[in-house]
Amino acid sequence: MEKRYQIFISSTYLDLKEERQEVIRAVLELNHMPGGMELFPASDVKTWKLITDVIDITDYYVLIIGGCYGSWYDDKTSFTEKEYDYAVSKEIPIIPFLNSDPVKTEDDVPKKEKLEAFRKKIRGAHTPQYWKTHHDLKSLVLRSVNSIIQENPRPGWIRANESSQVDRGEIGPIKVSEKLEEDLSDEEVAILTTLSLLGNDAEIEADELATRIDVNEVRAQYYIDLLVEKQYIHAQYYMGGLPSYRLIHKGRKYLVDHSFV
Repeated sequence: MEKRYQIFISSTYLDLKEERQEVIRAVLELNHMPGGMELFPASDVKTWKLITDVIDITDYYVLIIGGCYGSWYDDKTSFTEKEYDYAVSKEIPIIPFLNSDPVKTEDDVPKKEKLEAFRKKIRGAHTPQYWKTHHDLKSLVLRSVNSIIQENPRPGWIRANESSQVDRGEIGPIKVSEKLEEDLSDEEVAILTTLSLLGNDAEIEADELATRIDVNEVRAQYYIDLLVEKQYIHAQYYMGGLPSYRLIHKGRKYLVDHSFV
């Protein structure tokens, strides 16, 4: 029975773009499902409910801390630290990584102080691993994710046609996924999840989708056309209870429609 895990990737964004892409690649190489800020609109308080909904169904939480504290959620806490605190409150296993020698650092004194306090909090609660380059980070993530899955197994996701083989009483709640035809590729997983997490009536173009999930624009367009043509709705692939939707072609853009559910 093959099981996939949803792994939330939390970090600041502008200073760690390359590192985040390496971590996303690492998670996909392990055949698991990455989630994080690439799936959300621009960070503001209105997106917090969506973020918490995704963390609620996350199996493992990867935290990457560099030399910046990040965008404020309010006047006391950054989005990154607030995400971490929420994941801890939900008892989600944390996999923390600290940059040992960050190139980009905070100029803002209050943020610099908050960052140091945050790093101290992580060191006090966990045994973080330290990285210097994005290549180091990817290698650490590959090893650490495999290790924590062995040490602390979580419910994960299984295909519906395999769920009858499992004794639900032994392993607790099972999150089920299913595709009606062939198995999904990693690219399809990323695209389906990204589209599902967009709000109702959100519009997106193929190039924007390609940028969000780091795939070739031609590939992104291919999958979008397939979704539109087959009305391939997420209700047919229950990936962690993420919202169902259909895609509607609207000129150069594509409309995400949740209203039919």
